[in-house]
Amino acid sequence: MAVMWFLQRYWRLVLLLLVILLSYRCNKSVLYGTFPTRLKYATVNPLLKKGDKENVANYIPISLLTLFSKVFYKLYDRLLKLIETNNV
Repeated sequence: MAVMWFLQRYWRLVLLLLVILLSYRCNKSVLYGTFPTRLKYATVNPLLKKGDKENVANYIPISLLTLFSKVFYKLYDRLLKLIETNNV
């Protein structure tokens, strides 16, 4: 019982720290009006469409972004649209 309480408390502290760090990063980016360069990095994997595996033209690139990058970009984009539509 004590172990479960400790683990639950530990994860709450880890999540709280994560939220604090991410909100700091988001607020800093909004303040300076830039999207962090590190979040623009993606892992590009080739995906076979159809046909011969030896022909390079039969592949399409798939970009894998981090989850935080996707969420942050959507929030950032919505905030900019809100500011533009309300002339703030």
